[in-house]
Amino acid sequence: MTKSKLKKETKAPAKAVSEADLVAMQEADQRAAERRRKQSHSATNSVSNSTLVVEAYGRKVWGELDLQAIHDELADKCKLVFSGDTRAAESLLISQANALDAMFSALSCRALAQDYLNQFDTNLRLALKAQNQCRMTLETLAAIKNPPVVFAKQANIAHGHQQVNNGTPHAHAGQIENKPNKLLGYNHGERMDTGATGTASGSNKTMATMAVLHRPADRHRQGKRQP
Repeated sequence: MTKSKLKKETKAPAKAVSEADLVAMQEADQRAAERRRKQSHSATNSVSNSTLVVEAYGRKVWGELDLQAIHDELADKCKLVFSGDTRAAESLLISQANALDAMFSALSCRALAQDYLNQFDTNLRLALKAQNQCRMTLETLAAIKNPPVVFAKQANIAHGHQQVNNGTPHAHAGQIENKPNKLLGYNHGERMDTGATGTASGSNKTMATMAVLHRPADRHRQGKRQP
């Protein structure tokens, strides 16, 4: 028996994939894609991320915690805030302020128990940081309870490229506005010439207006006027 015939006889036939197996593989791929989508959504969701942080820190104190229960609790608190109820936020802030005050007291007492300056300085600095954080937390709580009022100057915007501001600007000292001279209809750069013949007054009719014949026929040919 030749080698080529031996290879053909020993080669196992390819197993045909049934239609049921194809459907099962497609469903498995869909489940994996859906799982990745949910994980991506959770990774960008603030409630989910906060759940992980709370569970990681709370485990050190409370032991094993339920992630789903923590997630549901945080989601309920968010819904309260969305509806305008800030009691949960106010409770959180006042509780944290008291915790920070307790840290300030503990670190201040620890600083007094130190025999070396470096340890005393480190504990006292941490105490003052806790005190400052407590103050800032109380300020945030006060801002939620009594929001600040902002006074803004109103500007009336008309249609088109026009803006009208309330109030008129004060003129600067030393600025003098030059108004055009309106006496006798005088305009800058122009001579007075009504172009019409006047009439004699009633008191002296002999002083009549010069006749037309006394005027030159062509004004442009008139010689230059002597100064």
